[in-house]
Amino acid sequence: MTQAVLANRTAAVLRLVASSPAPLGLSEIARESAIPKATCIRILRALVDQELLDVDPETRRYRVSFALIALMADRVHADGSIELLRRELVRLGSTTHETAGIDLFIGHDVVVVLQIEGPQLISQTSKPVPRRLPALRTSTGKAFLTWHHDPGSAEVLTAPLTAAERDRLDEELTTNRRRGYAVAFQELDPEAAAIAAPVMVDDTMVCAVWIGGPSYRMTPTAMPELAAHVVESADRLAILLRTGRVSLDDLPSTPLREVS
Repeated sequence: MTQAVLANRTAAVLRLVASSPAPLGLSEIARESAIPKATCIRILRALVDQELLDVDPETRRYRVSFALIALMADRVHADGSIELLRRELVRLGSTTHETAGIDLFIGHDVVVVLQIEGPQLISQTSKPVPRRLPALRTSTGKAFLTWHHDPGSAEVLTAPLTAAERDRLDEELTTNRRRGYAVAFQELDPEAAAIAAPVMVDDTMVCAVWIGGPSYRMTPTAMPELAAHVVESADRLAILLRTGRVSLDDLPSTPLREVS
């Protein structure tokens, strides 16, 4: 095998794993990439050694590593799309006076990939980015359960719940679909609250945008007004992601979408 062929196959494997909403096993990767298993396993081991992929020691399934996520978040040029996403978070944080961020759903976890600190940090400390969060106790996790159609992941995430807890979650997800956003109040942190909205591109949820802050300020009464800004930001991010090259300053100024 020539170096060029090996390089192309390595790129194909990395692209395949990075684009999958759930971790992939060796057989799936070999089948989807049309690369022999023996070659695939050598490529996968090299990517894990280089900290570009993570492998679950029990399931032997592969996913993008924290190192690669951090590299993408921190090293994109100032005129790239990451910077445009960051600018939208600055706008959202300035409007709501809370910390704002963008999350992805990787494996069965929520991963914070971009964050702009608000005037008052949750728990008074800055949190590392990227970082993983449990889905069931976060606003973005509930948003992904509401709008990200992955029955396998949903089944795994809800497995620990009792029948009564599942019923309450189902009611909450129904409410989320009606109002257009998800919330978490004093769940992951007893002193914190958060609101998340789905960013939809071609009817597919690609990420979530959120704000978070102290629960004494982000009260249930205050949440609907704050949520309007989060939903608006999700719409703006969707336009940015669909077009690829858009100045947020050029987006039309429209009234906030009404949310309940």
